Amino acid sequence: MLVKDWLIFAPTTKISTIMKAKVSFILFFSLFVTCGYAKVSNGENPVEVSLTLYIVNKQKIGSNNPKSPDPSVSILDHTLFFDGVCEDFTMTIYDGDGLPAYTELISSTTTQMNLPGTLSGNYELRLETDDLYYVGYIDF
Repeated sequence: MLVKDWLIFAPTTKISTIMKAKVSFILFFSLFVTCGYAKVSNGENPVEVSLTLYIVNKQKIGSNNPKSPDPSVSILDHTLFFDGVCEDFTMTIYDGDGLPAYTELISSTTTQMNLPGTLSGNYELRLETDDLYYVGYIDF
């Protein structure tokens, strides 16, 4: 009876341990990717910058107003690529001390922008309007 019980439970325990390891790895990797900075140099392909939306004026952004699509920002070296920008934004790049290192107006027709080559290190990228702003992180 003991051997029979072991044959039934041993594979389940091994699978359970493997599944726990896989789930832990996936959770750790997801946390690293979502909280990390977008690296600017990965060869030839731009890297997408993960943006988080913050609403400043909830009265103007209500259920009666149709929500425009979130902008998409990618980076390669010192070039930003924009997609889905439906309104004008003020783009500000903040250094590690929270001070503005670069500011530029992004119009709804802007598709790419070259940043100064003097930027190096970790920065916060912020796209702002009067009612909301998006925050992402980049690393040169």
